[in-house]
Amino acid sequence: MYKNYLKYRKNDAISEIISVLLLIAIAVGVFVALHSIIIGDPGPEIQQSVILSGKLEANNFIVEHSRGPSLSLDTKCIVDIGGFSKNYSVRDLLSSESKEDNYWNIGERLVCQLDNISYLQVTFLIVDTKDNLVIYNHIIQDGIVSQHPYYVLTLNPTNIESGSAKLWLGYNFRNYSGSVRFSYKKLGSGWINTSWVPKSGSGMYNKTVSGLLLNEIYIYRGELSCESNLINSIEIPILQSGITSVDTIIPYNRTISPITITADGSSNLDRVSLWYKYSTDNISSGKNWWHKSWRYRKLITIDSSKVAADHINFPVLIYESSDSDLSSHAQNDGDDIAFILYSDNSTKLNHEIQSFTDSTGKLISWIKVPNLMGSSDTKIWMYYGNPTANSQENVAGVWDSNFVAVWHLDEIPDDDIAGHYDSTSNDNHGTPKNFQDGGGGSTNAVGKIGGANYFAGDDDWVEIPHNDSLVVNGDQLALSAWVKTTALQDNDEGIIIKSDGSDYNMHLGVQGNERGNLRVKTPSGTSYLIGTTTLQVNQWYYLYGSYNGVTAKLYLNNGEEGSENRNGNIDSPVAPVVIGRRALGDNRFFKGIIDEARISYNTRTLEWFKTEYNNQNSPSTFYNLDTQEEYSGDWGEWSNINNPDTSFPWSYIFDFPEGDGYYQFYSIGIYNDYLEVTPSIADALCNLDTS
Repeated sequence: MYKNYLKYRKNDAISEIISVLLLIAIAVGVFVALHSIIIGDPGPEIQQSVILSGKLEANNFIVEHSRGPSLSLDTKCIVDIGGFSKNYSVRDLLSSESKEDNYWNIGERLVCQLDNISYLQVTFLIVDTKDNLVIYNHIIQDGIVSQHPYYVLTLNPTNIESGSAKLWLGYNFRNYSGSVRFSYKKLGSGWINTSWVPKSGSGMYNKTVSGLLLNEIYIYRGELSCESNLINSIEIPILQSGITSVDTIIPYNRTISPITITADGSSNLDRVSLWYKYSTDNISSGKNWWHKSWRYRKLITIDSSKVAADHINFPVLIYESSDSDLSSHAQNDGDDIAFILYSDNSTKLNHEIQSFTDSTGKLISWIKVPNLMGSSDTKIWMYYGNPTANSQENVAGVWDSNFVAVWHLDEIPDDDIAGHYDSTSNDNHGTPKNFQDGGGGSTNAVGKIGGANYFAGDDDWVEIPHNDSLVVNGDQLALSAWVKTTALQDNDEGIIIKSDGSDYNMHLGVQGNERGNLRVKTPSGTSYLIGTTTLQVNQWYYLYGSYNGVTAKLYLNNGEEGSENRNGNIDSPVAPVVIGRRALGDNRFFKGIIDEARISYNTRTLEWFKTEYNNQNSPSTFYNLDTQEEYSGDWGEWSNINNPDTSFPWSYIFDFPEGDGYYQFYSIGIYNDYLEVTPSIADALCNLDTS
């Protein structure tokens, strides 16, 4: 177009050239600007969000600045206790040392002292006063909110028996003083008041009331008097054993199913549930069960053909990708999962839960099996279904004293945070380096067993500081890890290394020829073993090596790759252990994924490693997990869609769900979500024999 335009304007050639050059310059400028907008400079960097983390320790709430820009000392902190707020600034709550530069920086903690917060709702807010923006909002404690500074709380009654009950209340006068008492009444009648008792400060008060009529519902509440104010707390029913009772079943011997069972009980109850117990011989209920508080169990049978020899204190991997029974019945975090020796149904085995997913029942766990047999199957019970149990784990107990460090690498720590935890008692925790610098590395990769680390090969590694437990005092060593290369290695990249930089004192790695290698330094020289198998990219391998004072050996999967005779103790330097690179200062980095890295100061035999490989490579063929069993020796609530237990009179169409056998029954009344006290003996019983 410009050529045609110039052809007809020869007399103005010079001015036309200038005009064209200007047009070209403008066009180029527009193109550059558009190119910059579309694929070029992204513009100003978006400010990173502030991340704060808080925890309650004793009477102090501690908030740490974890990530993001520093905050002004004028940043507002608001603590609300039971509906009454108090304002602070960050300046008020930081230590003198932390606020010397006039900012709240990453890693610094503020401390807010909380007094007298029993039963109260407590919240903590942090507000950026510059933008009037809430940057932290945390409920420290659930509880009540009161319109008065003082309050009273009705607590559940106890010792409900034979027409009496111990009544409880909690109070907090918060720098005031007054009195507390109880009021109670039979449902439908007037209130009866106990005497006022002077109180100040905070605490609990109880009083036993008697003369309560059997088969009646009573209601009670706590009351507080202060400054001419009378405060009533919530009303709680007192439901004694005997409010409901299953009627005698006549005749005792039944030959057909179902039957109708009836129960006496107040018509004011919201519902009455039927509970039953079953046994086949009328005496064996609950036998051969580890603990009745655990409602469910499954039998784990380890296939002896996958166990290369007999082993003592062997950590067995239990890996279930999903389990609907665990999802339905185990605690959300798997704390109630316990492993019990089958032979005596009594010995609890040490175990570690690497991860548990409540929504699917996915379980990754390690169990220390005292005697893992190669000649006969080993059996273990897995119990679960106890909603009140504390954690049954003993993580360090899984790994005997020969294990120096066990890194599952399942955690997702940020750079420079010692968050790759050592499962042994030695606390040799690992710190990731340079995974977040944009090179592609990640602590959140999919591993052979759960999570793992992806090493991009540029500058990523995990560092474990030197300590006494990492000194090899002798001639026994084993190193192992699952590895998957994602690119060809350059030259002798490290997997697990302890080196002072001058030699390779203990080294498990991959050569540039894509083969595993092992180095161990002794007075007789440094063993340098190179495997015979070429590692294929994007394929998992179990690589391990050992030294027993006489011979160094390298293994891959379930076979030996090479050996070399040496003698003497291992030369162990004062240097950190590194995962994913050569020694510090040697910039040769592993390219791929590393999972389940371990160091052991014990001779591990080929049979040991073969068994580990069989277990970890294919858990589903290493053991069999049987179907769920439910405890039948304790009371269970009868449940049936045809069960008419939600309206008076109370009756049940019971269809003997366990089949022929002996049945015992009692009933439980429910009023305002509170339950009748469980009776000590059955209300009724019968025997079904349809033969």
